[in-house]
Amino acid sequence: DGELEYKGRRDSQVKVRGHRIELEEIESVLNIHPYIRQAAVIQTEDNSMGMLEAFYVSEEPIDRSEIATFLERALPDYMIPALFTKIDQVPMSASGKRDLKALRQLSSKNHDINNVIKPSNNIENALIEIVEEVLLVNNIGLQSNFFDLGGDSIKSIQIVSRLKKKGYFLTIQDVLLFPELNELKNHITENITDSDQGTIEGKVLLGPIQKYFFTTTKIDYHHYNQSVLLEISKDLNTEVLKGIFQRIIHHHDALRMRFAKTEHEWNQFNLGHEDNEISFSVIEEEEYFDFEKYCNEIQRSFNLEKGPLIKIYLFRKSSDSDRLLIIAHHLVVDGVSWRIIFEDLAILIDQYYTNKEFELPKKSDSFKYWMEWQTEYVASGQLEEEKQYWGDVNAKDVVHLKKDIALGTNLQKDSGTKYFKLDEKTTELFVTKMNNNDYKAVQKDILLAVLSLSLSQIFETNQITVNLEGHGRESLAKNIDVSRTVGWFTTLYPVHFEVKNKENLLSHLLDCQAKIQEIPNNGFGFGALKYLGGMPYQILPEVTFNYLGDFGRGVELKEKKQLFRFIGDQVGDQIPPDRERSELINISAIIVDRSLHVNITYSKEQFLDSTMDDLLSSFKNYLCKYIELLSSDPAQNEKTKNLTFQGLSQTEIEKINSI
Repeated sequence: DGELEYKGRRDSQVKVRGHRIELEEIESVLNIHPYIRQAAVIQTEDNSMGMLEAFYVSEEPIDRSEIATFLERALPDYMIPALFTKIDQVPMSASGKRDLKALRQLSSKNHDINNVIKPSNNIENALIEIVEEVLLVNNIGLQSNFFDLGGDSIKSIQIVSRLKKKGYFLTIQDVLLFPELNELKNHITENITDSDQGTIEGKVLLGPIQKYFFTTTKIDYHHYNQSVLLEISKDLNTEVLKGIFQRIIHHHDALRMRFAKTEHEWNQFNLGHEDNEISFSVIEEEEYFDFEKYCNEIQRSFNLEKGPLIKIYLFRKSSDSDRLLIIAHHLVVDGVSWRIIFEDLAILIDQYYTNKEFELPKKSDSFKYWMEWQTEYVASGQLEEEKQYWGDVNAKDVVHLKKDIALGTNLQKDSGTKYFKLDEKTTELFVTKMNNNDYKAVQKDILLAVLSLSLSQIFETNQITVNLEGHGRESLAKNIDVSRTVGWFTTLYPVHFEVKNKENLLSHLLDCQAKIQEIPNNGFGFGALKYLGGMPYQILPEVTFNYLGDFGRGVELKEKKQLFRFIGDQVGDQIPPDRERSELINISAIIVDRSLHVNITYSKEQFLDSTMDDLLSSFKNYLCKYIELLSSDPAQNEKTKNLTFQGLSQTEIEKINSI
């Protein structure tokens, strides 16, 4: 006779965040990890937050983020343990089962080590909940650090925006200056002011980046677009989708903008709802034999004066998923704007599927108000102290990069692109480990150190001048909030790097960090002073760099059902082929679907493909070296710690350390 064993739910089934789960299901996934020999999962003794802890036996060192990523491929997020502890063996009871008491004792010690601090009031609960939502993490405590969890400047905007939705006020600068949540909570206040929720209409002053566009563009102002192509589930009703976009365009005033040219200048105007007609088209498969050619026609169809300046096309397919193409003129959107639009898509679609009334979060201050405030800010003289700094930068000699073809043209149609992407594991280290060391290096610091080293190596120069792009939504005053405002806010400002420590990567990183930290207000003042304050800055860097942060995996509902997924197929020319490019080399980095993508765009009439292959290879090589170096034990690099000796050079700091 065989023996029957009753595997009841008393020991293995627990409730986590409203879900009943079997702990053995998590253990079974852990046990198929190639480096894990044995695993056990428990719910901690104090389970008011439903915290799970995993114990594992392994001969190999495994990073916590790698195990979490491994589990996420098979399990929903609420089943991912918050803590992972390596042990020599799983303790067993006399009956041959896991010794829960012994595991809980290990858990208690582990909690003491990690100093988990749980929220105790409404503000703390809101902060923890929002950070978990934005950074896609679970069961964190107030001891957690925003950067360690994968935060960046773009994510800080989302934190501020969602806190405002709950009635709290926090600035973007607060998030970046006080990344430990236990300290950040002290800067959160109740939101006592409210932005204008009405329809914004009338003349709107041009922003610095918009003036830059009209100043530097010589042909076809109407054709300068940004596009997103999504794969979309077929089970979403077309009329509902059109209505959702109608609501989004009504809500975000800048999407109803128009532009008119006078004899001397361009002006922009915000239309009301009744004057704006949504452009939403459904295209059946038999109507577009050549998808890219069809998209090219769409890209060329914008008119700044007549509008609309955002267009949505639903490409129906007889099989597979449909495609949703969203195109907007760059004058009314930027990278952060797209995140806001995607978040609103998710909110409205979720409300549709749960039979709730459509309602979007409250508006932040309008683009019109932001430009009026910014113009007054410049006129008030509050940027006076920055004039000396930007004047010194402007006076720097830009060392020209040596072209392979000296007289080659630099038009959009000459463009070539090289790219690489990191695997998920390496990207996870890049996102979560860089700030968790003595150098406190955020992602942008690493990328700029890599950029300057690779340019120096390939073009054989130690003087590197770069135009940096920023999100432009700086927290310059308590009475201004544009965290949920759609529009073109981008800042563009020059930075000069001197590469003095090629052989010592950590020293070079500290040099770059020092240079970045001395930039006032994240570069906001350069464009404001030049285009609103009349300063005659003429510096023209030949390289532009932009880190767009984490764009996620698509648009998800609250229950993690993914209705949209980003796809990278060609969607036609977003910029006219005959337009002059504004730089020699454009380098951008973005995280999509958990992988970091780096793109280098250049003119094939000026540079050989082999030169750009070398640049790409150098960039990837230096980036992987930094990730490996900064993910290792920081004690290995004790000599080059950033000891915050302000005013001293890195060479002087190292001399002090060697004493």
